[in-house]
Amino acid sequence: MVRDSIGVLDPKNALPSTQVEVDVLGKRFTFRTAYAAEQVHSAADYINQTAQELRRQFPSASLPRISVLVLMQIAHELLTLRREYQSLKEGFERESERLLRMMTGQ
Repeated sequence: MVRDSIGVLDPKNALPSTQVEVDVLGKRFTFRTAYAAEQVHSAADYINQTAQELRRQFPSASLPRISVLVLMQIAHELLTLRREYQSLKEGFERESERLLRMMTGQ
């Protein structure tokens, strides 16, 4: 297992307070972070799970290619969720305005 240098995961500029080790794609990484260790482990698990699924689909793909595919898959999921969130938020705002108009008689 290859060990990478310490990185920093910094939620909203909080000071890193915990050191967390995770295995991602067969490499060991150590992060100094303000996130809970379980959040970092959960993220690493998700990356590894996505990589395993992609390896089954593309068994001859190299690790760098799998890594890029993982990034693309997770970015796609993130962008899809952001669009869905924005759509739900806009729908909620429209419905709230409609209900407020009904309540105020406008």
